[in-house]
Amino acid sequence: MGILKNLFSKKQEEPTPTPPPQEEPKRPKGIIKTQRHKLDNVEAHMKDIMELVEENEDYKLSKKEIIESGLEDEKIYEYELCGKIELLFGGG
Repeated sequence: MGILKNLFSKKQEEPTPTPPPQEEPKRPKGIIKTQRHKLDNVEAHMKDIMELVEENEDYKLSKKEIIESGLEDEKIYEYELCGKIELLFGGG
């Protein structure tokens, strides 16, 4: 009976090992670079400069709202340029 028992018994399936869950690769924090340029006589032209820009509504968003909107990788500035701007230096 021992031989026949093995013929008709249910095969025991070996459990397939499940791979451990893979962690999402950590994204490096963005490197923030700033550049500052001192321009002469800007204050005298601020009214003209402000006519060339619009306020950016995304600038007012909280960090949570920025993430929910999917803008976390975008650079968000307080003002946006309305169109193509040409700067002339040297009084031209």
